[in-house]
Amino acid sequence: MLVLAATVLVAIFLVVVFVSPSLMPFGGSRQDPTAVALLNTPTPKPTLNATSTSPATWTPEPTRTPEPTATTRPPSATRTPRPTVYFTPIPSDTPTPSATIHPWPFKLIDDGVTYMRYPFSSECNWLGIAGEVWDQEGEPIIGIAVVINGGGYQNVVTYSGQAPDYAPSGWEHFLDSKPKEGIFEIQLWNQGQPVSEKVEVRTTRDCRSNLAYLIFQVAWENYRVP
Repeated sequence: MLVLAATVLVAIFLVVVFVSPSLMPFGGSRQDPTAVALLNTPTPKPTLNATSTSPATWTPEPTRTPEPTATTRPPSATRTPRPTVYFTPIPSDTPTPSATIHPWPFKLIDDGVTYMRYPFSSECNWLGIAGEVWDQEGEPIIGIAVVINGGGYQNVVTYSGQAPDYAPSGWEHFLDSKPKEGIFEIQLWNQGQPVSEKVEVRTTRDCRSNLAYLIFQVAWENYRVP
């Protein structure tokens, strides 16, 4: 019975102390159970997620190409100065080189043939060739043979001075009674030798150009007709 009574008392005492701890004989003070719980609760450690985040992929920076180093330009080649040329004046008594000598003693002046209307008839009933022969000073030369070939004519000859109506050394040859197309060759001869190149004459059907006119002149200096 004593043991049972002691057990009940101890149980009552523990209940009272639990409810009112300030009644403990040891002079303890009542504490806030929430504060005690917070003090005694260990700080939770951060929980690692099951899926770990992979670190960012490292992208290497592009390698910087070094700028080319300026190359020193080699010094330019030294220019060799040109020698100074001194011209010596030609003495006044030195003969001047003559011009190129013409291959023939006579040449056709102006290097061409003049076409015109026949001056002695107003009608279109004439076709012919005429001209003159001069020396270097433009004076007339009489007696030079004018040989005509072409258009049915072969080595037809007329002489300078036989057609004075044109000029003192005038010559003329009638070809046809009407203008027509034709090709003829005219050449001067003297003492059985040709003294000019062959000149080509082309006639047409135009009445305004039914006369072909040629003037030959001496081409060689100091040339004298034999």
